[in-house]
Amino acid sequence: MSEVQKKGKDSIKDMSVKDSKIENRSYKILIPFDYRQCKVDTLIDDTWVELYKKGQKYYLSKTQYTIGKEWDGIIGDSVSTLTSERDVILYVNHLPSKMGKVKSVDLHIAPNSFLDSFYLEPGTPLRFTFEGKHYELTTKEKVFTKHGNQSYEGVILLNGKQIVRRTNLDKVDFTLMFAGDIDGDGKLDLVFNLSGMFGEVYVALYLSSCALPGQLVRKVAEVVDDFGC
Repeated sequence: MSEVQKKGKDSIKDMSVKDSKIENRSYKILIPFDYRQCKVDTLIDDTWVELYKKGQKYYLSKTQYTIGKEWDGIIGDSVSTLTSERDVILYVNHLPSKMGKVKSVDLHIAPNSFLDSFYLEPGTPLRFTFEGKHYELTTKEKVFTKHGNQSYEGVILLNGKQIVRRTNLDKVDFTLMFAGDIDGDGKLDLVFNLSGMFGEVYVALYLSSCALPGQLVRKVAEVVDDFGC
């Protein structure tokens, strides 16, 4: 396996949440994964930021990652591997926040869960408090049958307002990977695994600093790839 190791620079300049140049930049995200579709070596570099977990705490830091190549016998081709010595949740191309410890919600994630995340069971609300404010995440599932075939629609509500909707799914298997403040504005941000097709990985980042009027968060980036047969 060939590998390229990258470490971010030690000197980090603080970025202001109100910096319009930062707000106007489009967000891009990646996760540690064996990518069949995404060309990670052309996306990520040492200017990116990583959200990682150490013990029960979360931190932001400049990226430290390794890109490799491995043979995938299922597709008969090589895949790009993106790995880190840290327990990385997410790589982001930029964030309007300082590096260091991040305020977060304790999700009580079960051991060996997919993408180290909390399962959002349809019909069972997840209630929590963050920075003195109360939140409720509710996942809903609808089943559709056509010509004997079933498909699903998955919706997530945050405090009664829809923030996620996916249709024509094989299943509704949404999970919450992170809840806390990663953009530095003191408000709730969310990272979801919204996988709904067999063999699919679909991760999305929702930030409060990019929310429109009347919204609590807004989706700013997603990464989609597959690992199935």
